[in-house]
Amino acid sequence: MARRYFELDNGSSHARPIPRTVPVVRQIMKPTDEMRLDLASDGKRLLVAGNRAVFELAKTKLVPILTDQTGVAGLAIRGDEIWVACYDHVLVSRDRGATFDKLPLLERHPFYAIACTDDGVWVAGHEGAAFLSTDGKTFTKIGGMDKATFKRGIASPLGALLLKYNGRLGIGRKGKLKATPLRTKSPLLDACVTASGAIVIVGHGDWKGAAYRTEDGETFAEATLPIARPLQSVACLPDGRIIVGSQEDELLVSYDDGRSFEVLEHAFKGAKRNFDVLAEHQGAIYAAGSFQHLLEIR
Repeated sequence: MARRYFELDNGSSHARPIPRTVPVVRQIMKPTDEMRLDLASDGKRLLVAGNRAVFELAKTKLVPILTDQTGVAGLAIRGDEIWVACYDHVLVSRDRGATFDKLPLLERHPFYAIACTDDGVWVAGHEGAAFLSTDGKTFTKIGGMDKATFKRGIASPLGALLLKYNGRLGIGRKGKLKATPLRTKSPLLDACVTASGAIVIVGHGDWKGAAYRTEDGETFAEATLPIARPLQSVACLPDGRIIVGSQEDELLVSYDDGRSFEVLEHAFKGAKRNFDVLAEHQGAIYAAGSFQHLLEIR
């Protein structure tokens, strides 16, 4: 048997059956004109990225902790640190958002993807530019993939999952960036590690939506979908149920570790906007998007 490239560091696996309980969807906030481009949680705080600001969710209100920034695109939390990817620079707060510093990089690029892993802080963006900081102060350029733009970075036990607009998935781990064999013709927009240790990746799928699942990082199986529209985001509940957000208000749920999906009905349709980002926080998944409801899914 071939060695699993994506073997979890702790060797853990999810042996418990995944419940078929239909997730409950409730509204936290109504749609606003704040663009919600990313969500990040450390289990204690849920941060929301807008187009020019970063907010912390306080019950049903967004409290600004960073304002007047151009092109906020991605968020990551590491201990007391908050990392922000912007269109031509990276910001870091080392005091839980009280103050932010701009960090110099060797090259100026629009940055969209950021993830904090055991390696350090991964940042990636335009023209395939990818950088790693192991000390939280200086960045080193990391090669290993083509020059297509990175869209999103996700921290996982497997390393930094880095997704590209040209349908490629890379894994940043142990200071190296490795391309997986997955090749699609449409943008990949999000990924998550399931409770079993598999990876589920979602994207546009030639504007019909697509979800892929891999257990070994070499073979990718396309999941069955009940709708034909681009998929935007994915996240996993602690009990193993997987939620996917699509364009035009749709949510999907998987009860079989990402092999197939069903429509998750909810009462907050009508905006015809996208669920661009999902994040697990304190046992629930939060769903958001541009001019979209902020929803909690349990």
